[in-house]
Amino acid sequence: MPSRVCTGRRSACATRGRSHEHGVPPEAPSAPDGESCPHAAFRRTADINRIVVMVSRFSAAPTPQRGGTMRNRFAIITGLAAAALGVLVAAPAHAADPVDFGSSASHVYDETSAGVLSPAEEDDVEDALGQLADDSDVSLWVVYVDTFDNPGDGTQWSQQTADLNGFGSNNYLLSVAVEQRNYALTTPPNNSITEAQGNNILAAIEQELGGDQWAGAAIAAADAFADARAGGDGTASSGGSSGGSLFTVVMVVVIGGAVIFLIVWAVRRSKKSAQKTVAAQRPRDPYEGVSTEELHSRAASALIETDDRIRTAGQELGFAEAEFGEGAVGEFRDAISEAKAHLGSAFEASRALEASEKPSDDDTRAAHAAVLQHCESAHAVLDEKGEAFEELRTIAEDVPAAIESVRAQAQAARGADGRIAEAVSRLQQTYGPEALESIVDNAEQAKEMLALADDQLAEAQQLIASGDTGEAAAAVHTAESAADQAAQLERSVRTLAETLQNAERQATVLIAELEADLARARTTGARQAAGAITATEQAVRTAQANLAGTGKLPRTMLEQLQQANQQIDTVIQNAQRARHVLDQTLMQAHATIDSVEDFVSQRRGAIGADARTRLAEAQSDLSRAESMREVDAAQAQQLAQRALQLAQDALRRAKNDVSGFGGGYGGGHYGGRRGGVDIGSAVLGGVIGGLLGGGGGRRGGGFGGGGFGGGFGGGGGSFGGGGFGGGGGRF
Repeated sequence: MPSRVCTGRRSACATRGRSHEHGVPPEAPSAPDGESCPHAAFRRTADINRIVVMVSRFSAAPTPQRGGTMRNRFAIITGLAAAALGVLVAAPAHAADPVDFGSSASHVYDETSAGVLSPAEEDDVEDALGQLADDSDVSLWVVYVDTFDNPGDGTQWSQQTADLNGFGSNNYLLSVAVEQRNYALTTPPNNSITEAQGNNILAAIEQELGGDQWAGAAIAAADAFADARAGGDGTASSGGSSGGSLFTVVMVVVIGGAVIFLIVWAVRRSKKSAQKTVAAQRPRDPYEGVSTEELHSRAASALIETDDRIRTAGQELGFAEAEFGEGAVGEFRDAISEAKAHLGSAFEASRALEASEKPSDDDTRAAHAAVLQHCESAHAVLDEKGEAFEELRTIAEDVPAAIESVRAQAQAARGADGRIAEAVSRLQQTYGPEALESIVDNAEQAKEMLALADDQLAEAQQLIASGDTGEAAAAVHTAESAADQAAQLERSVRTLAETLQNAERQATVLIAELEADLARARTTGARQAAGAITATEQAVRTAQANLAGTGKLPRTMLEQLQQANQQIDTVIQNAQRARHVLDQTLMQAHATIDSVEDFVSQRRGAIGADARTRLAEAQSDLSRAESMREVDAAQAQQLAQRALQLAQDALRRAKNDVSGFGGGYGGGHYGGRRGGVDIGSAVLGGVIGGLLGGGGGRRGGGFGGGGFGGGFGGGGGSFGGGGFGGGGGRF
C-alpha cells in the first residue's frame, strides 16, 4: 500500500477532530469520510533537540524494501538520528521562577530555553484556548518552562504563578516543566468540575505530554475542559499513540533544511518574544479605539482652538487691568502664562512628529496624544481662574448692590473667632494636641479675615465716591473672599470634631475585628505568622489604652490598626493559600499512592522490596501530613510532597521490577504497548530497538528507567468547599 504524504488536500483529522492540510497522490485512493487521518502519528515538532519527521502507517504484512531488511532500516534510522543529534545543539535548560504574565492578552507562554512551541503551534494553542473561553466560562492559561524553581515543587510553583497573576474563580493554569518532565494543573476553589471529569482532563493532558506533544497537551486540555463544561465526562478527542499491528516508519529527514528551519524559527521567536515584552511595558493608549487619522484630526483642531483661546484671554487681561487694576487680575495673568507653557509643549510634540522621517504608528499616536493632553491642561488652567475673573465682572455691573451683599455675609460670620475658640477648648478636653493641630489657630485667622473684609468694604465705598468703579469692584471681591474664608474656618472645626468621633467609632469596631482575626491567625500554626500576630496584639493594646482616657488620638490609632489589619489579613490569606496548596498536594499524594497500591497488588509476584519500601514510606508520610494539617501547614506540606515523591519513585521502581521480570517482548527494556513514535522520543527513550523488534510505545521502558520518570501523579477530588482540585506529576 503506497504511503500517503502531505500534498495539500484539506480533510478532517481524527486525532482531534480538527482540520489540517494533508493529501494523497493521484494514484492512491482517498481515505473514506469518517476514517482516521492517514497521518495518525504525524507530529509537528519545534524542539531544538529533535528533528522534524513525518510518520505514516502501512499494512501489517511486511512490505518488501529495496536493498535491505529490518536490520538495514535499523541502521538507516539510527544513523539519521545520530546525524540529527550531532547537528542540532540543544540549548541549555534554565530554572524558572513563577511567571508574571504582565498585561499581555496572550494565554500561552513558552519560557523554555529552546522554545518548544513553533509560532504556528503557539497560534494553534491560542486558538484552542480562545475557543474554550468563548464557549464556556473557563479561562485556561498554559506556561512552559525548562524546570520549576523557587519553589521547585510543581504544585506550589503553579499555585504561586496563579496567585502572582491574580487568577479568579474561573481561571485555570496548566504549568509544564519540559526538561524536568513534570506538570501541574491549578484550579480555583469551588469549581464545578467533578472528580471524574478532572481525572479525565488530567489523563488527556498526560497522554500528550508523554509523547512530548507540548502544544497537543494544551489543546487536549482545552478540548477536555470544553467537553466537561458541555456536560460531558471531560475526555478530549483521540490523539495519542498510533497503535495496532499496522506498522512501518517512513522518515523524511533533511539535515540542512532542518537546521535552516530551526534558525529561522528561533529568530522569529526571538522577535516575537521581544515584541511581547515591549507591548507589555508600553503604557496603555488613552485613545484606544480611535483611529490614527481621527487622532490626527483631533490634535490639529485642539492646537488651533487652544491657541485662539489663549490669544483671546490675553486681550481680556489687558482690558481687565485697565478696569480693575493690575493687582486684581494677577491670578488670571499667571493662569495665562501657565496655559501658554502647555501650548508650547503641544506645539513641540507636533513639530517633533513632523521632523520624523518615517515614524511608526505607535510614535504617531503617542505624539497626537501628547498634543491633546497638553491642550486639555491649558484649558483646565484657564477654566479654573476664569471663574474668578467672571465673578469680578459681575460685581462691576452693580458695585453698590455687591457691597451690601458682602456686608451681610460678613455680619453672618461676625463672632466666628469667639465660637471657634470655645469649640477648640471643648475638643482639647477630649483629644490630644496632635489630633487638633490643624485647627488650633483657626480663631485667630477668622478674626483677621473678618477685619480684612471690613477694611475692603470701607475702601470700596470710598472708590465709588471717587468714581473708580473698577477698583471698587476689586475691593468688594477681596472682602467677599475674606468673609467666606472666616466662615470656612468655623466650619472646619465642626468637620474635624465629626471626623474624630467617626474615627473613634471605626477604631472600636476594628479592634473587635482584629481580636477575631488574631484568634484565626493563632490557629494557622504558621511560624511566619508570629511576627504579625505580635505586632497586631501590640497595636490593639495601644489603641485600647489611648481611646480609654483623655488625650485621645483616634485618627492615629485608626491608621495603626488599619496597618495591623493589613498584616494579619496577609497572614490569614497566606495561610489559606498554603492550605489550598496543601490540599492539592494531599490529593495528588492520595491518588498516586492509590495507583501504586493497585499496581503492586496486581503484580505482587514481580515487585521487589525497594518499591514496597518506598510505598510504605509514602503511606507513612501521608498519614503524618494529614495529622499535622491543622497544626503546622508548612510541615504538613513538606511531608505530603515527600509522600508524593516517594510514591512516584515507588511506581518507577515497581515498573522496573515488572519489566525485568521477563514480561514484555524483547526483554524488560522494551516492554509496553506498540505505538507510533517520533524520532526524538525514539532516540531519547531507547524505543527504536523495541519498535523494530515488535514492541515499543511511549512509556515502555528506557528513558529514566521504567517510563518517563514515573507514573501519572494527578488526581481529582474536592477541596476548599468543593470542585475538582487540579493535579499534576511526572510524565
